[in-house]
Amino acid sequence: MRAAPVLWLLAALALVRGALYLAIIPPWQGPDEPAHFEAQRLLAEYRRPTSLADSSPLLDRELIHSLFTYRTWSFLYRQPPAPLPGRFENLPQFGVGRTTGRFSLAYVLYAVAVAPWIDKPIVIQLYAMRAISVVIGMAVVLLTFAIARQAFPARPLVAWGAALFVLFLPQRGVTTASLYDGNLAELLTTSALYLTLKGMRQGFTAWRVTLLLLCCGAACITKATAFAVLPVPLIVLAGALRKKILDRRVRPWRLALGVSICALGVLLTVLLSQQLLAYLKGWAVTLFNQEWRQRVMLVISGERLEKALAGFSVACKTLFMSFWMYFSWLSLTLPSALYLILFVLTLLLIAGWFVCVRNTAAADRATARIVSLTAALPILFLLGLFVSSTTGNVLRQGRFLFVAISALAIVAAGGWLTLFPQRFERAALLFFTAGLVALDAFSLFNTAIPFFYLTPFN
Repeated sequence: MRAAPVLWLLAALALVRGALYLAIIPPWQGPDEPAHFEAQRLLAEYRRPTSLADSSPLLDRELIHSLFTYRTWSFLYRQPPAPLPGRFENLPQFGVGRTTGRFSLAYVLYAVAVAPWIDKPIVIQLYAMRAISVVIGMAVVLLTFAIARQAFPARPLVAWGAALFVLFLPQRGVTTASLYDGNLAELLTTSALYLTLKGMRQGFTAWRVTLLLLCCGAACITKATAFAVLPVPLIVLAGALRKKILDRRVRPWRLALGVSICALGVLLTVLLSQQLLAYLKGWAVTLFNQEWRQRVMLVISGERLEKALAGFSVACKTLFMSFWMYFSWLSLTLPSALYLILFVLTLLLIAGWFVCVRNTAAADRATARIVSLTAALPILFLLGLFVSSTTGNVLRQGRFLFVAISALAIVAAGGWLTLFPQRFERAALLFFTAGLVALDAFSLFNTAIPFFYLTPFN
């Protein structure tokens, strides 16, 4: 099948499914959606970077009333505060993690989207911003297909499987139909991976390098979790530059100018990314914290090893569950048996991927390894956050892995198809797709809809 009809088909499926999730998931049930809405709505109103001092009493009352109207506390199995506070910052559960004052490129995008609707009811404003997320989600599906074609040009079924994995992953259905800053970061990191593989195949032109660096910098300013995957394109670029230097294909003044521009870009990105600065500050404080070092020594000596392993086990379990499906502020799950089946299948997919990389033709092995590294880095990043945290609460959200969703999808599709003989790959892809569609349909129609619309809450 030619590329254009395939892309149109995937785009249509992504938009239809995104619209379905957008319509079914009630307002304020996306990840930190009330806090994101407040920040982006204020940015649209003031048309400048905002701080906590810019909070609006009128917007606070409208937001709190909407949270109450759409039974947000009931879905958390809690009673709403009585009486309702007048300010969002005093609201239990939702007023704690406010993001007003934190700069993100995603906030600029959503603020532009809501500007024409700023005089409409608050829920209409929310859905106007959610619609942007659906379009972003569609773009990531298309890019995943293109990335897989670059990674495995001789295996088009891997591209189909990877795109369908991204399309029908239930948890991603919620995030890409919600007001969530990670959606734009996901698009930017996916674009960076595509440009990286494109450069490896066809060479790094000046425009391609410039666009790649812009995607990397923009992703970092959008969400700090993007830093987990950005070492990959930078390593590949450094390798390509080294080869050109050794081959004497780059002039000294161009090299000096390029390195200076890259260094300046990295410095500006670090300074503009408030989340990254917070992480770096937290790590620095942790490393020089005597209490943290003593806790590590107690774990190493075995005195607190059992407690540390128990906490790590719970965090990994939550991370795994929330990657596949864990809706409504981590209060709505699949049956335990389904998670067990998904865990076994995940192990099989990983094993199949190792075989896939080993059996890959020499011309494609480098791109397959880049995909592997991209898929692994976010997991290592979250592991580092868990180890350096004093509370151990950071390794919990599977959506943090979505900055590498295209690579993870290629690992899943490539690993699955490798488990079957080549003559059965089409049947294996159909079975793979049917399983994803069944999981997605079960999550939405047998779990989410009964919970949100048929469950009586006191």
